[in-house]
Amino acid sequence: MINKNDLVTVVKAASKAGFKNSAKNLELLVWGKGMQTHKPASLRKGSFAVYIFELNGIFLKVGKVCGEKNNDRYRSHHYIIKGANSTLAKSLSKHSNYSKIIGKEKIRDWMLTNINRYNILIPQSYGKHFVNFVEAFFILKCNPLFEGRASKINPI
Repeated sequence: MINKNDLVTVVKAASKAGFKNSAKNLELLVWGKGMQTHKPASLRKGSFAVYIFELNGIFLKVGKVCGEKNNDRYRSHHYIIKGANSTLAKSLSKHSNYSKIIGKEKIRDWMLTNINRYNILIPQSYGKHFVNFVEAFFILKCNPLFEGRASKINPI
């Protein structure tokens, strides 16, 4: 689980490298699993974001968006198989354990029903380097199953 203390920790870590902003302007939005609670929305104007997908305590993917031109990546990109090779939906569909669990269900619906998503909204004024740092921090913290070109072996 990701919480507000993690936001304080990442800003403290960044301060060791000279970052001079506070965690008070970072916002954590949690889209809990379930069709009524996990409702992907557009990225707020003036914000960058780092997002983290989690299923039953297993972190699946960490990603980032920098700018309004990446709104589709934030809102819908990871819920569809077609498109980029790095979508979470595509990774799940190719993973033997997860593809068996999902079965014939629509992958987007399965993801909305079963996966939690944590969204860290970052003011654009904090800059892209800070967004990269936050993404890297959470990749290290969460050790996501689907990161990079290959997924880790994970018995469900």
